[in-house]
Amino acid sequence: MAPHTERWVPKVSLRKESNETVLFFAIDEMANKSSAFRQDLGLEGKICDLIVFFSDTRRNEKILCLVELKRGDEDDSVEKIDNTCKILESKFDGKHLERIKLKAYIHTMGGSHRDTKKFRAELTKKFGKNGSDISGNEDMGRFLRN
Repeated sequence: MAPHTERWVPKVSLRKESNETVLFFAIDEMANKSSAFRQDLGLEGKICDLIVFFSDTRRNEKILCLVELKRGDEDDSVEKIDNTCKILESKFDGKHLERIKLKAYIHTMGGSHRDTKKFRAELTKKFGKNGSDISGNEDMGRFLRN
């Protein structure tokens, strides 16, 4: 198929292991027209595309990963992830979130990524050393297990 006739949509995936639970939630209405996330939580402004819940029973670990899918520059990606994180922190009891590790992942496809170093620094400040990534790799497994 000719590239101009096929819609090139960024996506992420993960090959689940037997000790893992993985759930993908499309939360932004641009990613999922039927998503009630915004309405149910009374949200305004920019939010990320997905939330991925990852649980590993062997390591007794639970992760919520905020995911932004980008086809070009990631200019507003950090803002969307930050807004979504603030919303989660404000809507859920601190006891719930202290048992779940928050991570952030920006999946990029093409574009110049002129400010990637700056965005990485912002995400690292918010989510810690191994708590975020900006990558063209659609397989999130290694990142989430790290």
